[in-house]
Amino acid sequence: MTRSEYMANSAKLLLLCSLMLLVANVLTIFGEPGTQIADIGSKLSTVSFYVVFFLSFIAFNGEGIGHKRKRSFRRKKVTTLLKLVALFPFLYRYVKAYVIKFVLSNADVGLGKGENIILAVLNTLASYSFMLVVVSLWYMYRDSQTKGLFLVEVLSFLAGLGYSIYKVFYYSVTYIVEYIKGYNPFGYDIEKLIRLLETPFANSDTFHMLCIVQYSANILMFLVAAIHYSKIADSEREEHQQAQKLLVPTVNIYNTDCVGIDTLDDDFAK
Repeated sequence: MTRSEYMANSAKLLLLCSLMLLVANVLTIFGEPGTQIADIGSKLSTVSFYVVFFLSFIAFNGEGIGHKRKRSFRRKKVTTLLKLVALFPFLYRYVKAYVIKFVLSNADVGLGKGENIILAVLNTLASYSFMLVVVSLWYMYRDSQTKGLFLVEVLSFLAGLGYSIYKVFYYSVTYIVEYIKGYNPFGYDIEKLIRLLETPFANSDTFHMLCIVQYSANILMFLVAAIHYSKIADSEREEHQQAQKLLVPTVNIYNTDCVGIDTLDDDFAK
C-alpha cells in the first residue's frame, strides 16, 4: 500500500467515527426522555465510546505507517501524538469521578467556584469532539498546499473550536456569574453583564446545534479527504502498472514443471 492509500483509509475510519458520534448525539438530543429513541441514543453513545477509540487508534496508526514508508518521521511523530489524544478521553472516563472529587476537595475557596470552571475545561478537553478539533488542525497543516481540501478543513476546525469554547461556558456560566456577583466591591450594576453571559451561553438549543454542526463539518472533511487521497492512490496504482508493462520480460529457460531444460542453445542460435 502507498501512503495515499493509508491516508485515504485513515480518513474513511475517522469518517465512520464522526458519523457514529453524530447519530448518537442526534438521537439523544431529539429523543424525549424515556422514549425508545432516547434509549437507542444512550446505547449507541455507550457503544460509540469504545468503537470510536478503537477505529481512531487504527486510523492514526495506519497514517503513521504511510508516513514511515515515505521516511516522513516528523509526521509519523504527529500521528503518535494523535493516538495519545485519542487515548486521553478513553482513560479519563474511568478516572473522571476521582478527578472531580479531587478538584472539588482541593479547590481554592478564594476563586469562588473556580473549581467548576476547571472541571468544565478538563471535561471539554477529555472528549472525542475535542480530539476531532486536534485532528482538523493537523489536517490543516498537512494539506495546506491543497486549496479545496484546506478550506474544508478550516471549516471543520472552526466549527469544532467554536463548539469546544461554547461547551466550557455552557458548563460553567452559572459559576462565572456567581464569581462576578461575589467580586463586585464597588457595587456596580452588573445585571446587564450577567444577562449578556447567561442569555447566549446558557442556551441548550445553541449547545446542541453547535454539536451537530461540528460533527457534520467533520464528516464533510473526512469525506473530502478520503476522496482526494483515493484519487491520488488510484493514479499511483495506474502509474505503477504502466511502469510494470514497460519492463522487458526475460527469457524463461525452465519449463513450468520445473524440470530444468536448458534452451539457451535454441534461443540464441543464429
